Amino acid sequence: MAGMYQNNSPLLRKIVLYVFLITALISVSGAALQLYFSFQAEKRHIIAMLDDLKTNQLDTLANSVWNMDFEAIKIQLQGIYEDPAITCIRLEDELGSVSLFGKIPANSQSSLSREYPLIKHLENKNKKIGTILFIATTDDIADKLLLSGSKMLGSQLAVLFLACLCILFLFVQLFNRHINRIVAYTESLKIGQLHEQLHLSRPSSPEKHPDELDHIVNALNDMRERLQTEISAQKKAKKNLIQEKLFSDAIINSLPGIFFVINETLQPVRYNKTFLEKLGLPETDGDTCNIFSRISPHQTTKMQETILEVLHLGEAQSVEIDLLDNDKQTTPYLFTITVLQLEQDTLLIGVGTNLRAQKRIEEQLRQAQKMEAIGTLSGGIAHDFNNILSAIVGYNQLALMTTTDNQKVQKYLNEVEKASNRAKDLVAQILSFSRKTDSDRHPIQMNTIVLEALKLLRSSIPTSIEIRHKIQSESFIIADSTEIHQIVMNLCTNAFHAMQDDGGILSVNLYDRQITDDDYFPNTRIVPGNYIQLNITDTGIGMDSATIEKIYEPYFTTKSSGAGTGLGLAVAHGIINQYNGYISVYSSKGSGTSFKIFLPITTRTKTQSTNREEKDIHKALEGSEHILIVDDNTSILDYYTELLLGYGYKATTFDNPKAALAQFETTPATFDLVLTDLTMPSMSGEQFGKALLSCRPDIPVILSSGFSATLGKKDFLEKGFTDFFQKPVDSRQFLLRIREIFDLTSETH
Repeated sequence: MAGMYQNNSPLLRKIVLYVFLITALISVSGAALQLYFSFQAEKRHIIAMLDDLKTNQLDTLANSVWNMDFEAIKIQLQGIYEDPAITCIRLEDELGSVSLFGKIPANSQSSLSREYPLIKHLENKNKKIGTILFIATTDDIADKLLLSGSKMLGSQLAVLFLACLCILFLFVQLFNRHINRIVAYTESLKIGQLHEQLHLSRPSSPEKHPDELDHIVNALNDMRERLQTEISAQKKAKKNLIQEKLFSDAIINSLPGIFFVINETLQPVRYNKTFLEKLGLPETDGDTCNIFSRISPHQTTKMQETILEVLHLGEAQSVEIDLLDNDKQTTPYLFTITVLQLEQDTLLIGVGTNLRAQKRIEEQLRQAQKMEAIGTLSGGIAHDFNNILSAIVGYNQLALMTTTDNQKVQKYLNEVEKASNRAKDLVAQILSFSRKTDSDRHPIQMNTIVLEALKLLRSSIPTSIEIRHKIQSESFIIADSTEIHQIVMNLCTNAFHAMQDDGGILSVNLYDRQITDDDYFPNTRIVPGNYIQLNITDTGIGMDSATIEKIYEPYFTTKSSGAGTGLGLAVAHGIINQYNGYISVYSSKGSGTSFKIFLPITTRTKTQSTNREEKDIHKALEGSEHILIVDDNTSILDYYTELLLGYGYKATTFDNPKAALAQFETTPATFDLVLTDLTMPSMSGEQFGKALLSCRPDIPVILSSGFSATLGKKDFLEKGFTDFFQKPVDSRQFLLRIREIFDLTSETH
């Protein structure tokens, strides 16, 4: 571009051409005016000459005509005709005789003529004797003036051409080449090359007298510096804008809920990724999504009213709305709508929080409250029921001891004892389920617990479900029998629910399993060792993979509302983990479900226990010590009295702890051991025991209770009590324990 401009120089050619044309026009105009004025001057000269002929020639010519001196006339007229301006002379006398010199010109426009009468003065009279006509032309003058004007104009144009060449040369040297340099510089300017200044290869003008080129160069360099500054500022502003956008996008996208900004036509103008994800929209459809098309139809009016209220009041409003995804599935959201006024635009900002988790938590809270209520109820039931069982078990054991010679009665009483023990275990299960008892882990034989659970289960499920079992293990595990019972019951109950509509087969298998590094289990790794494997399999409806992933979550259930708590598998999973065991599930939709449980085998057994209770099982149970018994249940007091008296002990009973305390404070040395109930109307067993110990610190105090909601055996031992019995108390264990306490006391003394 710059080279083309330098070679063609269109502006320079135009300037020179215009200069030449204008000066030529001025020269031609000046020459024309000069010729015109010269022509007029010559014309006036001819007119003056014709006027002079009247003065200088007529009188002489009139005398010659009067005297008819034709020779003189001819000579005089010939002399006048010799003037180059005169083209024709015509003389006519009074007799009509005409003398003609020259020719009358055809072009009358360039002719000048004067006709004069010839007058002869006779005796004071003037007599006309003829006329004479002089005709002159300006053609010679015009030709002469045109010739001289052409020469003059030609010389002026030649001088003008030379002057234009000089101007052209000077323009190129002083201006045009610098203009080309400026053009080349401006065309080569780029954002990354603004540091290069414009310099012209010419001597600099004095600072006080800069010329136009200096002004242009300075202006361009100043513009370059301004551009540098502005571009730098724009880059910084753009960078800040990008960072601000990234920052705002990061904040918006990090919001845990839905964020969107909609205009007055309810079209989104900005939104976060959660907005697209929750509505199942691709990024290309985000700007065209109509919010109302994603709201449950019955809640559209509710959302419209909220928006109108926000626009009217200008204050934020909250509304709970169900959003629809692409599959028309609803998700509850709490939206907070605010208005944002930007100049002429009114925008609405919506922030939505997913309420599904909150509602699930609320449901869990309600479920937990139900469980708490069940726990509270079970605690009360357990306390009263264990007190009742204490009397039943106690008197049944007394009956067994007094009817040893009657086998038939012994058989009946043994059945009563078994039923009482099952009732005791049932209460323990209720308390364990409601988390009201501590885990009592010791070596247990798992096969007996599984068989007992199956007996209980058989009586509670319909006969359309066949129960098959194969119990091949006699190994021991370290566990709480109640918790193992709970695991079996929970899994079998779930199997029953999976088959309750169409019936099926429930299979329960128990056998020993040695696991090595070569054994493979999907989704888990079991530490090699010896395990008891419990398989519980049903032929029910089965589960899909999505359900399997959630089955161990608390409160997750596939049962209908009110049919299950969602805690069974979660509890079982937690217990198995506490035992360092493993649980796995295999299931498919419509093909049933199989749970496999692995629990570590222990080499310890009940016969190998080091517990003094087992060692002293055959020790004599009789004694002669004095025992104080306090319980608000008189049946229990009567049972203990008869039991202790039958084994040689002396028993003093009270159904009021305050009366018992008063008696003890009067004669504290007369008692050797105190057995007190924990829960009594006027004073708790703990308060009563502390009062006894404050009076006599060495007295053994045993607490017993049908149920303690807050403290366990360990807690009471730490408080200084000798032992704690959970009602109903086995008579043999009770006698062994008090004998053991007395023996230890005598050894220390």
